[in-house]
Amino acid sequence: MSEEKPRVGIGVMILKDWKVLMSLRKGSHGEGEWQFPGGHLEFGESFERCAVREVKEETDIEIENVRFQFLANVKKYANKHYVHIGLIADYKSGKVKNTEPEKSGVRYYRLKIVDLDNSFEYTRVKPVTFNNDVKWHVYPNPSKGIFNFVYQLGNGENIRAQLHDASGKQVHLINLTGNGFLQKTVIDLRSPKYASGIYLLNTIGGDKTQSLKLIKH
Repeated sequence: MSEEKPRVGIGVMILKDWKVLMSLRKGSHGEGEWQFPGGHLEFGESFERCAVREVKEETDIEIENVRFQFLANVKKYANKHYVHIGLIADYKSGKVKNTEPEKSGVRYYRLKIVDLDNSFEYTRVKPVTFNNDVKWHVYPNPSKGIFNFVYQLGNGENIRAQLHDASGKQVHLINLTGNGFLQKTVIDLRSPKYASGIYLLNTIGGDKTQSLKLIKH
């Protein structure tokens, strides 16, 4: 009999001035997806206590008025099975910090407010960078040809990304414009003209320059 069992995860929608706090998943299942702060429920821990602890660990802020939102049975990730408990909480105090930069980048986003007659409006939002040293990265890597390049620049700043093969020849050029948020673009090397092997992605944007190694199987 298999010893595999579902795990219990907590996600917390934190409200502050009609904004919600979200992060982009990195280095785990669901990489590249947006999420609310949260984590695993520990043995003997209440939902509320878990929410307060995980939010503090991930963002260094305090929350209050934690309440239930939804329950979900999540099985969409390979070899993963989660009982997900969605909660809502109000911001209490503290300044948001990305305390786990290897896992996520933190942002505030606006809310869509829907009235009883189905009319709606959006709250005002402005891109906010909580960690100026956002790590540009590529995933999956190695890959059979599809790579996701994750980057961040100020609104209106440009990225010039040059892809070189192992001989130093430029084989691809990408020009992108930043919007202040963490962004992602696809680098497609599935064509037979891109041989298997090592490629170097040289990126220049704003005052940030970086070289990333890509490996195509």
